[in-house]
Amino acid sequence: MPAKPALRAVTLESARVNGEEPVVFVHGGVACAALTYDLDAMDGRVVDLRLQVNPEKEAAPSAVSVM
Repeated sequence: MPAKPALRAVTLESARVNGEEPVVFVHGGVACAALTYDLDAMDGRVVDLRLQVNPEKEAAPSAVSVM
């Protein structure tokens, strides 16, 4: 559970965004951020993390489809 009370309403969802399958942060039913990552082909370790925070873009129905 997040330490800040305002973040307690944020849920994490699987989604498809721009052809990738990030973890999407949803607040009040609206996608507010997306976390994408790359895995090392040899051992499966996470080698790159990207956090996209753009409420207008992430909330666009054509850009986000929560699974």
